[in-house]
Amino acid sequence: MLTSSSTPVQEIHDVVLDKAGVRLLIKREDLNHPFVSGNKWWKLKYNLEEAIKLGHNTLLTFGGAYSNHIYATAAAAHELGLKSIGIVRGEETLPLNHTLDFAISRGMQLHYLSRELYRITITVFTDVGSPVLFGGEEDVLSFGDGTLVLVPETPNSSRFDLGPNVGMTCYSIVHTYPGPGQYTISYPEPNRNAGIINMNNSVTTPFYVETTFSLDTFLGMFITPDFLIDPFFSAKLGSDLSLSVGAFSQEEDFVILYELTTPNLAMNYRLPENFNINQFNGLIT
Repeated sequence: MLTSSSTPVQEIHDVVLDKAGVRLLIKREDLNHPFVSGNKWWKLKYNLEEAIKLGHNTLLTFGGAYSNHIYATAAAAHELGLKSIGIVRGEETLPLNHTLDFAISRGMQLHYLSRELYRITITVFTDVGSPVLFGGEEDVLSFGDGTLVLVPETPNSSRFDLGPNVGMTCYSIVHTYPGPGQYTISYPEPNRNAGIINMNNSVTTPFYVETTFSLDTFLGMFITPDFLIDPFFSAKLGSDLSLSVGAFSQEEDFVILYELTTPNLAMNYRLPENFNINQFNGLIT
């Protein structure tokens, strides 16, 4: 298995801490391995154990040109006698930087993908009892670079685990961006339910979703966070409400924060009284 070293607990001394009477101790997990250090060791440990248990001999991973994860995976695979493949977002630039040069020195095969090429996916939940399908003549996806695409009508699949008449469908498309910059991908869905009581004219008010990202040479690829559970909820009148929109990010070292905001395009939207969200874990109460 992947080796590790015992890591010390170090006390941090600072005049501000001393004045406040606070004692700060840090577990130095950055010292647990010379190359697969910190959270990368824990991130890889159980996946590596499972891969070896199942008899696999090759690791495949993704990252930017300066990815610590590419670096750590190459080192871990070399230590355990496994092959490794790294998919790097961006074109090959010679001489290679320290991260990629190290990965190759540990036997990793590198393959490069265009920074401008992205896959965009929209996932929606639907009423399978309705004749109205996701997509159609009014359903336009904007890539944020001045180009649009009409989303075709797309059949849905029943999600019995979420409740009666609940369905789900996805539309996915690959798009090439013209170059570095900030882009906002947006999609308005015209088929909202009628009778929503905390907004005006709900049936004529589209749903609206967007995500903004920076296409940057240094930052590498961008991946939106994924929900930990399907974001479809139901509640019982008169009962306490508690649900989570928590998500996780495949991006390294990202922090996800949550906030409640008025839906775009909604008229006179009113949040229920005492409706709150925990900014750190996405728990709504």
